[in-house]
Amino acid sequence: MENHLPEIAARHPRLFENGQAPQWSYVLPGWASLLEQLCVNLEAALPPGRRLRVVQVKEKFGGLRFYYDLVRRDGRVEDVYYHEEDETEATKAARALDRAADAGLAEALMKIKQAAENKSQELCEGCGCPSEVRREGWHTTMCPACLAAVRAEREAEREGQS
Repeated sequence: MENHLPEIAARHPRLFENGQAPQWSYVLPGWASLLEQLCVNLEAALPPGRRLRVVQVKEKFGGLRFYYDLVRRDGRVEDVYYHEEDETEATKAARALDRAADAGLAEALMKIKQAAENKSQELCEGCGCPSEVRREGWHTTMCPACLAAVRAEREAEREGQS
Protein backbone atom coordinates (compact mmCIF):
# COMPACT_ATOMS: atom_id res chain seq x y z
CA MET A 1 0.00 0.00 0.00
CA GLU A 2 1.22 3.43 -0.95
CA ASN A 3 2.43 6.09 1.52
CA HIS A 4 0.32 9.25 1.04
CA LEU A 5 2.26 11.42 3.50
CA PRO A 6 4.68 13.05 1.00
CA GLU A 7 1.83 14.59 -1.01
CA ILE A 8 0.05 15.77 2.16
CA ALA A 9 3.28 17.27 3.52
CA ALA A 10 3.84 19.13 0.26
CA ARG A 11 0.43 20.83 0.65
CA HIS A 12 1.17 21.93 4.24
CA PRO A 13 4.61 23.57 4.48
CA ARG A 14 3.47 25.49 7.58
CA LEU A 15 3.42 22.14 9.38
CA PHE A 16 6.03 20.10 7.52
CA GLU A 17 9.49 21.66 7.15
CA ASN A 18 10.12 22.51 3.50
CA GLY A 19 6.94 20.60 2.62
CA GLN A 20 8.79 17.33 3.25
CA ALA A 21 7.50 14.32 5.18
CA PRO A 22 9.68 13.46 8.18
CA GLN A 23 11.88 10.39 7.97
CA TRP A 24 10.28 7.14 9.20
CA SER A 25 6.80 8.58 8.71
CA TYR A 26 3.90 7.31 6.63
CA VAL A 27 0.14 7.29 6.20
CA LEU A 28 -1.75 4.70 4.16
CA PRO A 29 -4.68 5.56 1.85
CA GLY A 30 -7.43 4.94 4.41
CA TRP A 31 -6.19 7.65 6.75
CA ALA A 32 -5.04 10.13 4.09
CA SER A 33 -8.23 12.23 4.20
CA LEU A 34 -8.23 12.13 8.01
CA LEU A 35 -4.64 13.39 8.07
CA GLU A 36 -5.42 16.05 5.44
CA GLN A 37 -8.29 17.34 7.59
CA LEU A 38 -6.08 17.25 10.69
CA CYS A 39 -3.52 19.43 8.88
CA VAL A 40 -6.21 21.89 7.72
CA ASN A 41 -7.62 22.12 11.27
CA LEU A 42 -4.18 22.65 12.84
CA GLU A 43 -3.30 25.38 10.34
CA ALA A 44 -6.63 27.13 11.04
CA ALA A 45 -5.87 27.09 14.78
CA LEU A 46 -2.36 28.52 14.39
CA PRO A 47 -2.08 32.30 14.81
CA PRO A 48 -0.42 34.29 12.01
CA GLY A 49 3.34 33.90 12.03
CA ARG A 50 3.27 30.61 13.93
CA ARG A 51 3.93 27.13 12.64
CA LEU A 52 4.42 23.54 13.74
CA ARG A 53 7.26 21.19 12.96
CA VAL A 54 5.85 17.71 12.40
CA VAL A 55 8.35 15.21 13.78
CA GLN A 56 6.67 11.90 12.92
CA VAL A 57 3.40 10.47 11.58
CA LYS A 58 2.73 6.76 11.90
CA GLU A 59 0.42 3.97 13.03
CA LYS A 60 0.91 2.67 16.56
CA PHE A 61 -1.31 0.21 18.42
CA GLY A 62 -3.91 0.50 15.64
CA GLY A 63 -4.19 4.29 15.76
CA LEU A 64 -2.75 7.33 14.03
CA ARG A 65 0.10 9.01 15.89
CA PHE A 66 1.01 12.59 15.00
CA TYR A 67 4.03 14.05 16.80
CA TYR A 68 4.95 17.72 16.47
CA ASP A 69 6.76 20.66 18.06
CA LEU A 70 5.35 24.17 18.30
CA VAL A 71 7.80 26.60 16.70
CA ARG A 72 8.22 29.94 18.45
CA ARG A 73 7.86 33.27 16.66
CA ASP A 74 11.65 33.60 16.46
CA GLY A 75 11.87 30.23 14.68
CA ARG A 76 13.27 28.29 17.61
CA VAL A 77 11.75 25.13 18.99
CA GLU A 78 11.62 24.66 22.74
CA ASP A 79 14.04 21.93 23.74
CA VAL A 80 16.18 20.86 26.65
CA TYR A 81 19.38 21.99 24.93
CA TYR A 82 18.34 25.64 24.78
CA HIS A 83 20.41 28.08 26.86
CA GLU A 84 18.71 31.28 27.99
CA GLU A 85 22.04 33.10 28.35
CA ASP A 86 22.29 33.04 24.54
CA GLU A 87 19.26 35.34 24.26
CA THR A 88 19.10 39.09 23.90
CA GLU A 89 16.63 41.15 25.97
CA ALA A 90 14.36 41.42 22.92
CA THR A 91 14.24 37.66 22.35
CA LYS A 92 13.66 37.07 26.09
CA ALA A 93 10.62 39.36 25.92
CA ALA A 94 9.33 37.60 22.79
CA ARG A 95 9.87 34.23 24.45
CA ALA A 96 7.87 35.31 27.52
CA LEU A 97 4.98 36.39 25.28
CA ASP A 98 5.14 33.09 23.40
CA ARG A 99 5.04 31.07 26.62
CA ALA A 100 1.95 32.94 27.84
CA ALA A 101 0.17 32.57 24.49
CA ASP A 102 1.36 29.01 23.95
CA ALA A 103 -0.40 27.61 27.00
CA GLY A 104 -3.84 28.05 25.41
CA LEU A 105 -2.59 27.37 21.90
CA ALA A 106 -0.90 24.11 22.88
CA GLU A 107 -4.12 22.90 24.52
CA ALA A 108 -6.22 23.78 21.45
CA LEU A 109 -3.76 22.04 19.10
CA MET A 110 -3.67 18.94 21.33
CA LYS A 111 -7.48 18.66 21.26
CA ILE A 112 -7.49 18.81 17.46
CA LYS A 113 -4.75 16.18 17.26
CA GLN A 114 -6.41 13.86 19.78
CA ALA A 115 -9.74 14.02 17.94
CA ALA A 116 -8.05 12.82 14.74
CA GLU A 117 -6.10 10.12 16.57
CA ASN A 118 -9.29 8.87 18.21
CA LYS A 119 -11.19 8.89 14.89
CA SER A 120 -8.42 6.82 13.28
CA GLN A 121 -9.33 3.92 15.55
CA GLU A 122 -12.71 3.75 13.78
CA LEU A 123 -11.36 3.73 10.20
CA CYS A 124 -9.53 1.11 8.18
CA GLU A 125 -5.99 2.34 7.64
CA GLY A 126 -5.95 0.73 4.21
CA CYS A 127 -9.23 1.88 2.62
CA GLY A 128 -10.98 4.21 5.08
CA CYS A 129 -14.11 2.09 5.59
CA PRO A 130 -15.52 1.79 9.13
CA SER A 131 -13.41 -0.57 11.23
CA GLU A 132 -12.14 -1.09 14.74
CA VAL A 133 -8.89 -1.88 16.47
CA ARG A 134 -8.24 -5.61 16.45
CA ARG A 135 -5.30 -7.79 17.37
CA GLU A 136 -3.88 -9.77 14.45
CA GLY A 137 -0.42 -10.52 15.83
CA TRP A 138 -0.22 -6.72 16.05
CA HIS A 139 -2.84 -4.04 16.72
CA THR A 140 -4.52 -2.82 13.54
CA THR A 141 -7.67 -1.08 12.37
CA MET A 142 -7.52 -2.69 8.92
CA CYS A 143 -10.70 -4.24 7.61
CA PRO A 144 -10.57 -7.96 6.68
CA ALA A 145 -10.02 -7.23 2.96
CA CYS A 146 -7.10 -4.83 3.54
CA LEU A 147 -5.61 -7.11 6.17
CA ALA A 148 -5.69 -9.99 3.68
CA ALA A 149 -3.99 -7.78 1.06
CA VAL A 150 -1.22 -6.81 3.50
CA ARG A 151 -0.69 -10.44 4.47
CA ALA A 152 -0.47 -11.42 0.79
CA GLU A 153 2.08 -8.63 0.16
CA ARG A 154 4.20 -9.80 3.10
CA GLU A 155 3.99 -13.43 2.00
CA ALA A 156 5.05 -12.48 -1.54
CA GLU A 157 8.00 -10.49 -0.13
CA ARG A 158 9.06 -13.47 1.99
CA GLU A 159 8.84 -15.85 -0.97
CA GLY A 160 10.87 -13.42 -3.08
CA GLN A 161 13.61 -13.37 -0.44
CA SER A 162 13.87 -17.15 -0.26
